[in-house]
Amino acid sequence: MKNDNQIFPFIIFFILTSSINLFSQSYKIIDDFNAKHISIDSLSSFFVADSSWIIDFDIDWRNDSSFGLLSVDLNNDGHDEHILISFPLCGTGGCVKVILDGISNKYIGSLFGNPIAVSDVKINGWPVLIIYSHQSADSGIVSTFVFNGVKYVAVSSVMLYGKSVDEYFKDIKE
Repeated sequence: MKNDNQIFPFIIFFILTSSINLFSQSYKIIDDFNAKHISIDSLSSFFVADSSWIIDFDIDWRNDSSFGLLSVDLNNDGHDEHILISFPLCGTGGCVKVILDGISNKYIGSLFGNPIAVSDVKINGWPVLIIYSHQSADSGIVSTFVFNGVKYVAVSSVMLYGKSVDEYFKDIKE
């Protein structure tokens, strides 16, 4: 039987090669433009279980800023997860997003960019998420996130240039 030191490189290889092969999978695209706008006062309903995620938003509570809410059942448990978008922290590369579990409102990850491609490939019962972050006129970073049993973590990021950016969007929309 292999010890953990021998298995770990295989797991990393599997994750990285799987993220490359994800482009042959099908996706549901989640775009910030479809977000429901909510006020800063509405955010308080999401503090029930865990408010540690609020640090990711860097919120100025005196400013009545607008936030976005996307709802999608990521783990097929019949309850929509909440993807909160901090519009005040949006830039040319995208927006800061926090994902909260649909039942407990527990923090399960942070992402940056737009759009999110939700893969039909699942790890630990949750879909692999791929997000694009615009960098310049002809470049961007594609990051792959997997659920590690507790939260979403980044497992790979790839910088795309020129026609590769166009091909990425063509592949995820097909």
